[in-house]
Amino acid sequence: MQGSIFFLGGIISVLLISSLVDRFGRRTPLFFCVLFTGILTTVGSFSTNITMFIASFGAIGIFSVPFISLVFVLLGESVQTSFSGKANAILNAFWGLGEILFVFIAYMIGDWRILTRWVMGIPLIIVSFAFFFIFNPPKYFYSQKRYGEAKQVIQKIAEINGRQIEDFSLPADAKDETKEKKYGLIDIFRIKSLRNSTLILTMFLFVGDYSYTGILYGMNEISGNLYVNGVLIGIAEILGFFVSGVVTSSLNRKTSFMIIYISQALLYFSFLIPLSSLLPRADVFGQDLRVLADGVISMIARLLLSTSLGVSYIYSNERIPTPVRGIGVGTVTLLARLGSILAPQVNYVSKLLGIHIMTSYGIVNTIVILVT
Repeated sequence: MQGSIFFLGGIISVLLISSLVDRFGRRTPLFFCVLFTGILTTVGSFSTNITMFIASFGAIGIFSVPFISLVFVLLGESVQTSFSGKANAILNAFWGLGEILFVFIAYMIGDWRILTRWVMGIPLIIVSFAFFFIFNPPKYFYSQKRYGEAKQVIQKIAEINGRQIEDFSLPADAKDETKEKKYGLIDIFRIKSLRNSTLILTMFLFVGDYSYTGILYGMNEISGNLYVNGVLIGIAEILGFFVSGVVTSSLNRKTSFMIIYISQALLYFSFLIPLSSLLPRADVFGQDLRVLADGVISMIARLLLSTSLGVSYIYSNERIPTPVRGIGVGTVTLLARLGSILAPQVNYVSKLLGIHIMTSYGIVNTIVILVT
């Protein structure tokens, strides 16, 4: 329930915050997202009943969910296109390391109030001020016809890097103060190429969010030990995003998606047999070998899932133009997060019906393969 409430909060806010990212620049809205996520997480640690806890969880989602998607907009515009895959992999590697570190801290501490307050909330408040040391990307200013500001940022970046650059000018410098047409949400669906890209990205990210959240909230169904599952998922996260960097550098986007989603579907459906039943019964490190095998297969599936998400974030920066990238990614996120809300409920129904939770992930992957 709390997982669905969290993503519902994000759906409520994502279009508003996405439009602010396009209107006022990438840095300031993202700063407030991290700051308020930290504040609300800290407040939530003082919850005295389940109602207050769920309400705080939903409030956290209002700021956290848009940030998770829109930070990739900032990253994609801050690096060269040829380096975007590697930059995306490096960013997400730290996400995976954070997951692994959190598992170890949670194992040692065990008190959720201490975890949410001192490991999550207060550090987020402190880290949010790092955004004051980040520039709005020159690509953003250029797309907004603010050529003077784009030039200033380029000069500051060169100065920080110890580079000397000769004086230069950007096209149409004289138009800084002119009124230009503003693009918005309606243009995402009015312009055919944007509409098609939005629908394709929505399908890919819906499956990604649905599977990602479902596996996250169904970790106790994977290998039997919550902490072991957490570490396995963190390792898969790191490897998956590095694979996405390699894939985007060597294969075209359509081929990448097809290979990844077909492989995912096959792995998910393997739980119908399951393949682990073919193994002998034995104990390995105190765990049943068959249960451990299911965990390894799930880890590989999670690796492929992280790879698909990494490719999707890169693809979104390539397909959605800079002037509407914030609202475009926000729209895709809003629609895709419906999968995050749906996943915990499908997990629950699957358990009632005696069906392995991975089966539904295989079905939605197959549907996307057939549609695209």
